[in-house]
Amino acid sequence: MSRWLAVFFGLVLMPVVWADEPVHTCQVLDPDVQLSYEGGCDNGLAQGEGVARGEHGAIYQGYFQAGAASGYGVKLYANGDAYAGQWHQGYRHGQGMYEYGEQSPWRGDKYVGQWQFDQRHGQGSYLFYPTAEAFTSEWDQGQAQSEASPLLIRRKRTAEVLIPVIGQVGAQVCSTLTDGASPERVAQGQVVAALEDRIQVRVETPAVLQHSTLTLNPRWDLITEWTRCTP
Repeated sequence: MSRWLAVFFGLVLMPVVWADEPVHTCQVLDPDVQLSYEGGCDNGLAQGEGVARGEHGAIYQGYFQAGAASGYGVKLYANGDAYAGQWHQGYRHGQGMYEYGEQSPWRGDKYVGQWQFDQRHGQGSYLFYPTAEAFTSEWDQGQAQSEASPLLIRRKRTAEVLIPVIGQVGAQVCSTLTDGASPERVAQGQVVAALEDRIQVRVETPAVLQHSTLTLNPRWDLITEWTRCTP
């Protein structure tokens, strides 16, 4: 989760109850966040501003209408992804930013732009981690309508070359670029999965894990951050 979202959740997750009815009678429709609710309530449904939490770690802070997220709100998903923006009837709908979390193959990537019923729709930019280089396009039901950018073409070609070399499950790989590694602290690991231009690596170097800001192992990385290990 990015720093701004961490700060946001650190500040807002305080016990607040605006409900005229007992909290336990107030229903939130999103199954991700039905463990507890604090906030406004109307006819047994979450209404107005509130905070809802789920049993697997998901959190929603924002506005509700008839039990569903509607208006502005921020949601941290159980898998670590996060969205901040407009909602309608429980869907990401309107302007908003979605950031992929640590469990995702697209860790660190972001989409900033228009949404329609949980899909990228309208004008928006996809920002690639770690450089934040942007691919801006008109989107239609989740599909980009613009031609691939030079970055996308370059990534695709790189993946086509590297996947047969280091993208196979079981491949032994090394890196000085993955989080926690450096030229003096080389990471060694084993590939456990591959998807497009990303590989998931189980890091086997304790010092790298100790210095890493990532909590998961195995981890997803760009395939260009890893190479074959040399003797």
